[in-house]
Amino acid sequence: MRVVAIDPHPVNASVVCMDNGNGRVEFVTKSPRELGALLRDLAKTKVLLCWDAPLTGTTCGTSAIGADFYWRRIECFFARQKRVGKKRKPRPTILEVPEGISVLPYAGCPHWTITRSLLGLPRVGSFDQECDLPFRLLTESWERPEHLTGASVVEFHPGVAAWLWCKQPPKDGWEYKKRPSVRESLWQVLQTRWCPDWGSCPQPTNDDKFDALTGYILGRLWLETDSSVKLIGCQETGAWLLPIVPGCRAAPGNDLEAAWQAFWPAPQGAQ
Repeated sequence: MRVVAIDPHPVNASVVCMDNGNGRVEFVTKSPRELGALLRDLAKTKVLLCWDAPLTGTTCGTSAIGADFYWRRIECFFARQKRVGKKRKPRPTILEVPEGISVLPYAGCPHWTITRSLLGLPRVGSFDQECDLPFRLLTESWERPEHLTGASVVEFHPGVAAWLWCKQPPKDGWEYKKRPSVRESLWQVLQTRWCPDWGSCPQPTNDDKFDALTGYILGRLWLETDSSVKLIGCQETGAWLLPIVPGCRAAPGNDLEAAWQAFWPAPQGAQ
């Protein structure tokens, strides 16, 4: 199964990271119209589409904690409590991102619109018309990559993933979208996750390419059933493909999976 990672943009060109069919992974840019054409072609193939934009939304705004039509629970978990407020996040977590790593509310992400147009996602209420979607949405932790058939799509968050993978903060902070030196430092870390069998690792020369490359690595590792990458969350909370780093720098002595389940217990009857 092929992996294609996309950092979509609602106005400018989106960045796609994928193999070119000749054993080389590379970046290509696509206008919104060109991206739509690419997705129509990919939807007919066996592909895992890794998408850097919200794919789920809250279906009901009546939950008492952590669910409304602005923030999803997965964003509340990683964002700092002072950012989301105590009503949404009653207590802080040990896996809150540092300054420089941006975790936005899903409803405030500008690439929500192009996602909705091209993928038909997210679906957020009972009045969303039922229709066949081009890609099967993956949101549950029990999904197994070896069972995938056809075209699927999964959400990822490149900033959070890079932060989890990096054991030490870059000397210039975490703002890789504004500081090329930080992006370069993080790319050095990402290279260690690259499998030589995939060919040469392309160098991201801007933050959009960095984001797409991060998604590509996550997707490849997950498809190859590498236990260091898992799908965290569910349809109701939001779900991201993320590194699982035991004893990671961000939370010594803990791992992401355990911290998430302690903060947002799985609903009864979950598989």
